[in-house]
Amino acid sequence: MSIITTRQQHTVLLTLKQLEKKLPQDHFCRVHRSIIVALDRITSFDNFQVTLGDMSFPIIKNYQKSLLDKVTILDPDADKAHPIQSSCTGEDYPCLTFN
Repeated sequence: MSIITTRQQHTVLLTLKQLEKKLPQDHFCRVHRSIIVALDRITSFDNFQVTLGDMSFPIIKNYQKSLLDKVTILDPDADKAHPIQSSCTGEDYPCLTFN
């Protein structure tokens, strides 16, 4: 499996499921059977895809609820807007992973 960060790519001898268990659940979300994203890197998403900067990835229906549970939607009409619920830095954690 490869882990892709903003700086480089790493190959690790773990399954995606093993890696998912090791990652902080409040900072990462699985959106596809082969993709985990860092919540603080999400720039937009809808029911079908998540975008991290200039890269977009599919969201599988089974993982939609998990993503919605971990983020706060910004409402431009609300008195207070709440950012995505993640405080990890991209330098410390990978942006996304592929199997």
